[in-house]
Amino acid sequence: MELPKARITVLETVYYAVIGDNPISQDVRFEQHLSSDEQPFQRQSRIKSDPKPLDLGWFADVPSSIGLIHIVNTENRYFQVNPTEEEVKALKEKRLLLSVDLGGVSDTPLPICEILPGESLRIRPIDPKTLLIASIGEATRSIITVYPK
Repeated sequence: MELPKARITVLETVYYAVIGDNPISQDVRFEQHLSSDEQPFQRQSRIKSDPKPLDLGWFADVPSSIGLIHIVNTENRYFQVNPTEEEVKALKEKRLLLSVDLGGVSDTPLPICEILPGESLRIRPIDPKTLLIASIGEATRSIITVYPK
């Protein structure tokens, strides 16, 4: 029996709390063994307001080899001290918008989700070449990682 070449492990906990009540949480933990030991593609960039195709790196040539895409809005990571009210307000505007290019059906991309500052999104798209990303507001710092199947 051949051993798995590589794996992805995800550990995530989401908490919901109301003052005076016990918090509730949802844990997600999974591991996926990959059929390839190909190196993931990772790009740090500043996403601007005009929708552009998601940068898939060397996976763009063979999109069927993409197993998982992880997009992180890194905008809340760069404060050296406590931010001012103006900085907090500006930060809230730095959201990423993920859309789908509908090709000949519509000239306008179909928005599917926002990624707020400090948040991330994991997706397994059926057709990753149709994904577009843009910033709502000013240019937004992000990290996009594409993992093999």
